[in-house]
Amino acid sequence: MPTKKTVLIIGAGSTIGQAVAQTMTEAGHNVICTHFHTEIKQGGAIRCDLRDFEQVKVLFDVLPKQIDILVTAAIPYLEASALDFEGYMAIRPFLDAHVYIMIEAAKRMRNGKIFNMLGQCVDRGLPSGPFYSGAFAFLHNLGHSLNAREGKQRKVSVLDLLLGPVETREWDGLSAEVVAEYRSKVSQFVPPQLVADTVRFWSEQPVMPTKLVLDAGYGYSG
Repeated sequence: MPTKKTVLIIGAGSTIGQAVAQTMTEAGHNVICTHFHTEIKQGGAIRCDLRDFEQVKVLFDVLPKQIDILVTAAIPYLEASALDFEGYMAIRPFLDAHVYIMIEAAKRMRNGKIFNMLGQCVDRGLPSGPFYSGAFAFLHNLGHSLNAREGKQRKVSVLDLLLGPVETREWDGLSAEVVAEYRSKVSQFVPPQLVADTVRFWSEQPVMPTKLVLDAGYGYSG
């Protein structure tokens, strides 16, 4: 039976976040969740607007002194043109919040684990979401940097899940053109439960990879 851990999930109101929260709760862990737009019934739910940096900082005033696992799943897909600076400004608060949370959570870890929900766009960008993919690329690079130093010190390990399209409610807010483009490229979307099961599996292993690709229609591979 795995040891009970304190798990912090950022963006537990998302479809992926909810699946991870439920799965980690069922595994017997102490799960603390942040949410904003979507109400959740999780016992340790904390309402936090990641666009308000003061709320993000206050979050750590009420969190436990030790965090064992952090799961980030709260950067929204914001459509934009690469030539529109306002698109960058819209994603920036979410990126700032994620960076701050990763740093502060890592400070409270001792051989802890961070799971970043990113996209395969970290390697090639997205014409319809350039700043969304750029934020992911920044977090991906930050994860590598943490593994290179803090990982060697056995303080924290970061696993970036590079996801193919996941079956989430987020698609309802995107243009029909973007949704059609994605659906034309894959045989199926990744089930959120597969993402959650992957987090649970690697959270229970003594050693985990630094990157894992979950491909729609093709299972997963490292």
